[in-house]
Amino acid sequence: MKFIDKIFPGYHIDSWYSIKMTRDADLDYDEEVGAQLIDIIENISHTRQLGNPNRFQYDSKMPKRMLDYLCETFHITSDDLVKAGAYHNFRDFFALPNPLSPNLENPRHIPLMIKELDEAPSLLDMVARKEYMLHFPYQSFLYFIRFLNEAARDESVVEIKATQYRVANNSAVVNALINAANHNKKVTVFVELKARFDEEANLKFAKEMKSSGITVIYSIPGLKVHSKLALITRNIQGEKFTSAFLATGNFNEKTALLYSDIGFFTSDPRITNEIESLFEILKGNKIRPVFNHILIPNYNMVETYCNLIKNEIENVKKGRKGYMILKMNGLDDPFIISKLYEASLEGVKIDCIIRGSCCLKTNQVYSKNIRVIRIVDRFLEHGRIFVFYNNGDPSVYAGSADWMRRNLYRRIECVFPIYDINKRNEIIDMLNIQLLDNVKASEINENSENVRIVNNQKPLRAQKEIHEYLKGKNLQ
Repeated sequence: MKFIDKIFPGYHIDSWYSIKMTRDADLDYDEEVGAQLIDIIENISHTRQLGNPNRFQYDSKMPKRMLDYLCETFHITSDDLVKAGAYHNFRDFFALPNPLSPNLENPRHIPLMIKELDEAPSLLDMVARKEYMLHFPYQSFLYFIRFLNEAARDESVVEIKATQYRVANNSAVVNALINAANHNKKVTVFVELKARFDEEANLKFAKEMKSSGITVIYSIPGLKVHSKLALITRNIQGEKFTSAFLATGNFNEKTALLYSDIGFFTSDPRITNEIESLFEILKGNKIRPVFNHILIPNYNMVETYCNLIKNEIENVKKGRKGYMILKMNGLDDPFIISKLYEASLEGVKIDCIIRGSCCLKTNQVYSKNIRVIRIVDRFLEHGRIFVFYNNGDPSVYAGSADWMRRNLYRRIECVFPIYDINKRNEIIDMLNIQLLDNVKASEINENSENVRIVNNQKPLRAQKEIHEYLKGKNLQ
């Protein structure tokens, strides 16, 4: 190591070894409420620095006696040890300049604009008449910001409700909500303080909003609110109208340039009425609404998925086609996985696009009809989308919830249906493009290993093709 003699002047340096210790960042605050929770979060940075070691990365050349000494000193068990090289913090490489710039760099990504929305005098009026689906980061997130800012100024708007999980620094979303409160709108925001590593930022924004007159509702004990919802209520000549924006990703204009997600504008009362009921639950009102359209954990989500899977099985038994496309970040729920195995055994074909953890085991007798691929490319695949063939009339859902135990049972999530046939077909087209990726996609084998997809087909990079697909639709 260069300059180590400067760090330890007067010493003869015999050898040096690098280490990296990771501490437990999970804190036991799920059951806390009110002032206790706020107090924990205000001190969370200090608390995390004192967490128990749970991963100790060390240079493989380190002598055993030194490693033993460190383990004894820091109470590190053998399960915590990770053997590595001399350099550990590879994240630091992001800060280094590219000496070959602009070589080896992606060209700057400029999100596509939507002519119909750009030319609309009022986005609120357009959404009241017609549904719009946005695909980030291919299309611009600015339409949602405009939606909120218009609502802040529009005289017909009487109330805005929204959830907040992770927002950007100097958030345009938060600024728009504060602007609405300054224009005497009734604004209610549910802030999830337990969004890991964003607790302090969310508390800061919550205090800013509260000081501006916004009604801020904090976390629910034992649950995380992970849904991505905004609801606008208007009073037009004494009649109530509601419009909503639902998303698969956070209301964050920075990550909307990097994460692949869906945003959905709708004024369909079947959906907006149920979102209103969900906000009543978030406000703590003791109601037990019936959800017939949106899917909510511990109300109808798992039951609906089981019925949709069962329907595919029944169609196969009747000699029809049974098929599903399931896209998500993670799949680990044993119960829902068992239902997929059951469908596979009955002959239902299942294509899964899973970016992160996947506990489903492929290439087994019980999973012979299930294929799992993973796409890792320039944009982070973050959307959760579920397609059930339904004998040629596909049921399509999108939303905030993965098929993981925490999402299906321990969070407030919202998965919403796509009823418009053109938008359903658009989603299915884009998923089919991803299933054909042979440039950035890998198939997950029975050992959970990534196996590059190699075939004789023309090279197809899904993210590039989807950009061109949406660009072409915008020109129609």
